[in-house]
Amino acid sequence: MSYKVLYRKYRPDSFNKIIGQTSIVETLKNSVTQGTFSHAYIFTGPRGTGKTSTAKVLSKTINCTNLKDGEACGECENCKNFSTSPDIIEIDAASNNGVDEIRELRNNITLAPAASKYKIYIIDEVHMLSQGAFNALLKTLEEPPSHAIFILATTEVYKVPITILSRCQRYDFKKINSRDLIAHLRAVCSQEKIEFEENSLEEIYALSEGCARDALSILDQLSKAHAKITLGSVLETYNIISNRDIDDLLTAIQEKNVEKIVDLIDRFEDSGTNAQKILKKMINYYEKRAISLKLGEKCGISFTIIDRLIKNLNSCYIDARINENVFTMIKMSFLELID
Repeated sequence: MSYKVLYRKYRPDSFNKIIGQTSIVETLKNSVTQGTFSHAYIFTGPRGTGKTSTAKVLSKTINCTNLKDGEACGECENCKNFSTSPDIIEIDAASNNGVDEIRELRNNITLAPAASKYKIYIIDEVHMLSQGAFNALLKTLEEPPSHAIFILATTEVYKVPITILSRCQRYDFKKINSRDLIAHLRAVCSQEKIEFEENSLEEIYALSEGCARDALSILDQLSKAHAKITLGSVLETYNIISNRDIDDLLTAIQEKNVEKIVDLIDRFEDSGTNAQKILKKMINYYEKRAISLKLGEKCGISFTIIDRLIKNLNSCYIDARINENVFTMIKMSFLELID
């Protein structure tokens, strides 16, 4: 299969291609350059923020024999053979979470690297390990061979025992901000000759919630379905609510237009979109309007009304998982503000 989906094609293979994690990248580059890297790391944070990619880049850079300004050269034998190297061992803890797998790791770790200076173990979703597996891993983390390095990655660090955490250098990855991720999407579009409207990339960012993998998957799908990616095509394909619809609800409050409020929210419900996603988008949008009001912008509606609306919608968001009539509650949140 020759075609590669975009999130695989544009997976970072060097530190300078990792987006949105500047401080982490700089710290890791400096530690490799100075030879002060740790024997164990734990990378934690939301999905799609570069944890596993950074683990692979770090592994490649540590074993590079010809570093260039803290980056792997990409030309030495270790760099060329990185993807097939027997010294880079990736373990998915979700499917290899038993004590037997970790015991096998402990038995093999004493063997010297086949071709590299270090044998590096990348354990993804490490929080999925059983208690017995964590206990088996603990001794190895405490006294590893000098040629062994562990990089653990997790989205749920609170499930990792403190005994494991205390033996690792911890790096907290954050959601990628809109500026960095949209710039990345723009660059990918340029490379792939994908035509787009700027506001469509902003909507893709909102859909991805700061997850680069999701954003590239959405871009990939849209590029196959449309000659040019527009805001309309994003809204239509993913059946989402536009900012204009959300703003129209404020207008309906100003105009005391009950029918318009009811019609719009009924349309939101009929779209089949998850209520919590709609509520989150509403709250984020109205927050921006509230801030604009405090900065002196005139928009025909008072700060007090938007403040009350945000609090009402937040209550709906909290109740959405257990309330079967959440869209009724959303209607009430708007209708009570008419008077």
